[in-house]
Amino acid sequence: MPKDRLHKDYFWAFAYALLPGIMALFTASLPEIKDGFLKIMTADNLLITDYFALAGVGATLANVSAVTLISVLLMYLCRVPLNGGGILVIGLMSGFSFFGKSVFNMWFILLGTYLYCLAFKKRFSECVVISLLSTSLAPLTSHLFFYNDRLFWGNMLLSLVCGLLIGFVMPIAGPYAASLLKGMSLYGMGFSVGLLCLVIVPVLKSYGYQFSPVTVWRGDLNFECGTSLAALCVFFIGIGTIKGGRQAIKNYLNILKRPGVSSQDFTYLDGMCPIFINMGVNGLAALCYILAVGGHINGPTIGGILTVMGFSGKGKHLFNILPIMLGVALGGITKQWDP
Repeated sequence: MPKDRLHKDYFWAFAYALLPGIMALFTASLPEIKDGFLKIMTADNLLITDYFALAGVGATLANVSAVTLISVLLMYLCRVPLNGGGILVIGLMSGFSFFGKSVFNMWFILLGTYLYCLAFKKRFSECVVISLLSTSLAPLTSHLFFYNDRLFWGNMLLSLVCGLLIGFVMPIAGPYAASLLKGMSLYGMGFSVGLLCLVIVPVLKSYGYQFSPVTVWRGDLNFECGTSLAALCVFFIGIGTIKGGRQAIKNYLNILKRPGVSSQDFTYLDGMCPIFINMGVNGLAALCYILAVGGHINGPTIGGILTVMGFSGKGKHLFNILPIMLGVALGGITKQWDP
């Protein structure tokens, strides 16, 4: 990618990464942010650990900003183009840093991919996207590192080995396992990581390690978080419409006609301005759905919304996400669960 184009595209990515950090300074004092940030880094982090409930709003936003900034900086230094794939990585990294992913628990996996590149004489830039997506297993490394809320050299070493193994294996296993889905799932790397987890966790259990479900959940931030997310979505719609004009709206309507298979990159097919509009619309749809069914806007659900927005450049649009959301709601109404 030409350097001028890279600088221009990444201006928005760096601004997006810095925004939560700036917001953190207005929601908590520096000592509160520091204490909460340390609590996030040393927490078990198994899902579902809502960082809003664990460490407070300010510390959570600081963690989101730090994780996203590191991810964007790595992508920028590796000259990763901000196409549909680049946008979805930023969406996933920022979304899951509201719950489960911290500045600490991602590094062992990234290092594992770097060792893979050294072993097979590849450039890290070829694997950085896969490596960042592989950090979806980051909670496993922190769970092992701080197992039973204490530091023990054996657990720390095991955490390091597991993280290195995940990062080393995923560049090989990831693309192959994702190809089994024939492009019908946008979460190909998630499927691959899930298969690897199905191997690692039972082995660890056989040696006595326990993985009990965790539920740390906060439900009193609907107005604050909902308003902030709605403002972000409206901003994306506005910037896309203003910069792209009628052509952006026309191309957005073209996006709504596409099947959204994983091979389709909307940034190449329709341009960036329609993607901004698509991100805003999809984010508002997800936000409205959660509020309509009486859900909470907190760390985990914000993570879900940002994931939807991240895939707005590569697969998701209003017409192919609404039927699934309504199907889940129907299941909640007709079965034993609350939608």
